[in-house]
Amino acid sequence: MSCEMNNKKRRRRPLFTARLFFCSTWVPTVGFSIHSQFLFLSLYILDHKYGITSDPWTHFACAFSALIHDVDHSGVSNAQLVKEDDPLCATYSDRSIAEQNPLDLSWDLLMAPKYNDLRASLFKTDADCKHFRQLVVNSVIATDIFDKDIKALRNGRWEKAFKNCLLYTSP
Repeated sequence: MSCEMNNKKRRRRPLFTARLFFCSTWVPTVGFSIHSQFLFLSLYILDHKYGITSDPWTHFACAFSALIHDVDHSGVSNAQLVKEDDPLCATYSDRSIAEQNPLDLSWDLLMAPKYNDLRASLFKTDADCKHFRQLVVNSVIATDIFDKDIKALRNGRWEKAFKNCLLYTSP
């Protein structure tokens, strides 16, 4: 990732962030500002207490994931979406609907031609872009706390990453 940007490219960042905000459905219980601030605080704690975001790509992917993870959120759980037979259920085969939808919407927005300069400043290679997408997808899907398969994968990763730590507790 390069921090060098000309003024035109710098203007794209706020535009992209503003566009994400307007893609978000306002749900009183999931306020964009407060909720995102909480996630960024959690990211800060993860970085400074556990050091797991010391890699710049991982750090940026976590921040990006915190920003996008509730885009177009309806305010109800995945189970409720399935129960109500929401049209998105068919798109995502009744799995992690509230997590997959914002990923698709946000990624499509980032890939829009109007953000070519932003992407060029972020990703020097296609491999950078692919790696970033993998990190973002894993981060956002991990927020589905009710899917048993995802929970088992997440707990396995936690076990592998932290089992040798002095203060380790099983998830």
